[in-house]
Order: sequence, then C-alpha cells, then structure tokens
Amino acid sequence: MKLKIVLQIVMGLLITWIIVERIGYNVAISMCFLTPLLGLVHEALHYVYIRMFKVNHRFIFKGMYIGFHITVDSVDQLMVIAVAPQILTLSLLITYVCFTNNYAIALALYHITLSLEDILIIVKYLPHYFS
Repeated sequence: MKLKIVLQIVMGLLITWIIVERIGYNVAISMCFLTPLLGLVHEALHYVYIRMFKVNHRFIFKGMYIGFHITVDSVDQLMVIAVAPQILTLSLLITYVCFTNNYAIALALYHITLSLEDILIIVKYLPHYFS
C-alpha cells in the first residue's frame, strides 16, 4: 500500500476522532455530507489555475480518488496549482478564529486531509526555491 494512502487513512481517522472528542457528534455527522462538497470546491480551485496557466490536463475519477493529471511547463506552475486550494483552508481557519465556528475548523481539518497529496507535492518541490 502506498504511503500517501496510509497517511490519508490515518489522518482521516485521527481528524474524525478529534472532531468527535472536541467538537461533537453532530459536527462529525455533518462532515459526511459536507466532505464531498469540500472536495468539489477543492478541485474547482485547482481547475481555475489549470485554466489560467493553460496547462495540459486530464480529469481522473478512480475509486475514491478524484483529481487532475497535469503536465506543466515549470515547477512554479506546479507549485501554484498545488497550493491554490489552500485558500480554502486559510479562509476556514480565519472564519474559525473570528467566529469560533466549529464547522469551519472541522472543514479546515478535513480539507488538510483531502489536500495531503498537494501538500506532499509542495514539500517535494520546496527545495527548488532554496537552491
């Protein structure tokens, strides 16, 4: 089994436990319905930047994996496309800080789990900027 799949499963279970223990069952149950919407918005944000850079792309729907396979001209494009959906995480965290909305922090935690592959891409190519 690939490491990223194991990490996604572990993070998903851990975040679910954190939400149930700290926030409550009603928020955790709501996440079952809100997570697909969160994934759709996440991929839409990728798509906006894919179109903006005119990157060659292919939409992939394979089992539970939904995403894009892209061919970029530079690492810079890849980094921007990978980090773009984190605007959503940042917005949710700001919403939580300003309004202490439990749904916002729960969605932010789930979004980080959904974004694991993007985060791994960012970590992989981050040394490119410091060399």
